[in-house]
Amino acid sequence: MYRLQPSSVFDKHQKQVKIHYHQAGDTVDNLNVEAWLLHARGIAAAVAKYATSWEGFPARTPVGNTTTKRSVSEVRKTVAGVKRSLQLY
Repeated sequence: MYRLQPSSVFDKHQKQVKIHYHQAGDTVDNLNVEAWLLHARGIAAAVAKYATSWEGFPARTPVGNTTTKRSVSEVRKTVAGVKRSLQLY
């Protein structure tokens, strides 16, 4: 069975650069400690900064009409009020 690999597994010439990816050798023994520390410190810095304040974080811009709720085009109840039928267009 063919599995599609993430693009980070191959370089720009389609040469496999992570030869142990999801294999038996994919252990902490093959960890690039420098890269791991760089990313871990970046994540820790972002969490520390935004855990106390959202200052400096870009404001969210609403998309579309956020004042109304989504609704179904038609909802009909039977006389007993037990069964509902939904028609979506």
